[in-house]
Amino acid sequence: MRSPYDHNLNLSKLSPRISGIHLGISTLQSGYLVYIPEWQRLTVYRFGDCHFYEDVFPRVDYISGTMLVPGREPLILPSVSQQRAHARASPVAKPIRDTSITPIASLSVESDEIVNSTVWDSVNLLSLPSIDPLAPNMQLAFSLSALLGPTKLPKTFHQVDALPADEAKLWRDAGQKEFAAKMATNRSAVLVDRPRSANVLPTKVVFTHKMNLDGSISEYKCRWTACGNYQQESDITETFAATGRAASLRAFCVHCITNNLHIKQHDVTKAFTQFEVDRDIYVEQMDGYVQGDFFPDGRPKQVCFLKKGEGKALEGLCQSGFLFQKGNVAHLKELGFRQLETEPTIFVRSSKEGDISIYVHIDDFLTGYSNLSALTDFEVRYQKDGKTPLPLKISSLGLYAGVKIVHDHGAGTIHLSQPHILERAAERFFGSGKSIVQAAAPAHYDPKKPFGSEFALATESEKSSMKEKPYLALLATIMYTVFYTFPSVAIHTAHLCRYMHGPNIHCWDALVHLFRYMFHHRHVGVTYRKNFPVPSVPCSPAWPDDPDIFLKNLGLHVWSDATWKVNSTYAGFFIVMCGATVDWASVLVKVICHSSAEAEISAACKAGKRLMFVVQLMRELGHDIVSPTPFLIDNSATGELTKKMGATKRTEHFLRWQHYMRQLVNYNYAKVFLVRDADQRADIATKVVNLTKYAIMVREITGRSVSD
Repeated sequence: MRSPYDHNLNLSKLSPRISGIHLGISTLQSGYLVYIPEWQRLTVYRFGDCHFYEDVFPRVDYISGTMLVPGREPLILPSVSQQRAHARASPVAKPIRDTSITPIASLSVESDEIVNSTVWDSVNLLSLPSIDPLAPNMQLAFSLSALLGPTKLPKTFHQVDALPADEAKLWRDAGQKEFAAKMATNRSAVLVDRPRSANVLPTKVVFTHKMNLDGSISEYKCRWTACGNYQQESDITETFAATGRAASLRAFCVHCITNNLHIKQHDVTKAFTQFEVDRDIYVEQMDGYVQGDFFPDGRPKQVCFLKKGEGKALEGLCQSGFLFQKGNVAHLKELGFRQLETEPTIFVRSSKEGDISIYVHIDDFLTGYSNLSALTDFEVRYQKDGKTPLPLKISSLGLYAGVKIVHDHGAGTIHLSQPHILERAAERFFGSGKSIVQAAAPAHYDPKKPFGSEFALATESEKSSMKEKPYLALLATIMYTVFYTFPSVAIHTAHLCRYMHGPNIHCWDALVHLFRYMFHHRHVGVTYRKNFPVPSVPCSPAWPDDPDIFLKNLGLHVWSDATWKVNSTYAGFFIVMCGATVDWASVLVKVICHSSAEAEISAACKAGKRLMFVVQLMRELGHDIVSPTPFLIDNSATGELTKKMGATKRTEHFLRWQHYMRQLVNYNYAKVFLVRDADQRADIATKVVNLTKYAIMVREITGRSVSD
């Protein structure tokens, strides 16, 4: 496996850096549990980090369960089946009392066939030769600690000092780097005597591992943060910081491929600590680096003072995000960028060097550039010019805002997906993805039993069993992927979200089935193409009525549909550009619709509001979008009712928002086209359909080619 800590070896990028002994799979963390002799401790590595060499020593013979260590007696490790057999044979396992090593685990099998509760500590394998390897309790204890014991991150430097010397040094180096960056380089604060009346905020050090894309540890990191939850009104001014919408990210990707832009990622280093605070703030000193004397109660006599206009912000302060965004916007404008009004997280600039477009997600940039000269000019000037030059870390395209982005500049395509999110969810909720059986569709199709008809709040008898199921956590993970890259299951999450705080067992079964489908289709995502095909769909009137306008508008059109039920009408839509949907939704219509036409108009109104955002955004990005935008709807009365101004018997009871589509049609922003029900793409956003139609519609809305 690779590790960045051995700097003395002249190894290639893919060479194994650290040799260890594989002991099993951790059930509490995602990865293999490995003993590293060089570090003399157990640690967990993600599955993609480990390379097995069964013909190279040291190794584990999995058939006999014997761990072979050079120059020592073999240590017998029981297999999982042996552990289970041992647990069944012992109704109550007594806690281990062995003074020859640090206690490893306290075992109980009252409610679990292997182990009910464990208390973990680091294990020093160098002391194992003094242990009788044949003792059954030590076999079981060691194997359980190897399989289940996670590597805990420290919470204080007091805990760091109790770790093995090599690892403690890594954490101390990270702490020293953080302390020097905040106090020496940034000059965030100065030490002053503790004030008697002012509010002094607690602080904490957050310990974390920075991971590579393959899941291996690339860096030990410490972050000194303030506890902003203790701030008072006098400590705070503005706290709002804009975050771009998921639809904005997808539209930005469309903008990049249609303008032949290359794409890079940038990260502002220590972004939230680059700008001065707007209030006088007192915080406690950094744990592990406290200077000065102490009061009898243990409090340091000195605290850190962040002076207004001089001291720099700390992560954790309520206004840190606002201060960075305000300063970053001003800095980009100094460099000649124009901030969009429709989406203030997007910036564009045209200069003699070339064109630059930037999408900002917190402190990460997705940068589209026309040529290398334009990119270099931006990177140099951002870090050197202006009132507040900011440090910038440059990286190739990979994960951005939790989305995996694959850009093929030559082919003019860009693919968005989130397989890593679903893979981590599989390991977290189900142990591993190998145990998940594939599902061909996200739900069972039964025309006599509509999807969601069995969903309800849990009864009193069901509540106890449902408490043990991670319904809300799994649903939240699924919703995250649905919002960004998985449009084909929006209707399923819309149903399941209605019961998120008290679902019955049918909700849980449907959620698990949905996850099975999503996990095995996790690479589908959405694909946008510069050279997208002109669709051929039977419509009345004929559509597209002008293929040239259709291509000029980047293939912009809307599929809108509703499933009409008196008490539960669902509306869904897909807004399509460059061959795939850039915005979508499935929502419950919270009015009682008296007809299918009213339900369809309500769905079109919701789609129309989102359409106007997309149109204005693309126009601000320089795309000449021509109105009206086609709305493809499978209800004939919708076209007639949206053309007529004034109240009729069919529309007099409409709420004000339900007339929005009529306004769009009459002011030439939208035009309704009638399509057959069999061709309606948005059917899968409002109801469960048969597998054949579902597969066809998914291919259409996600931009997958026939060869995919």
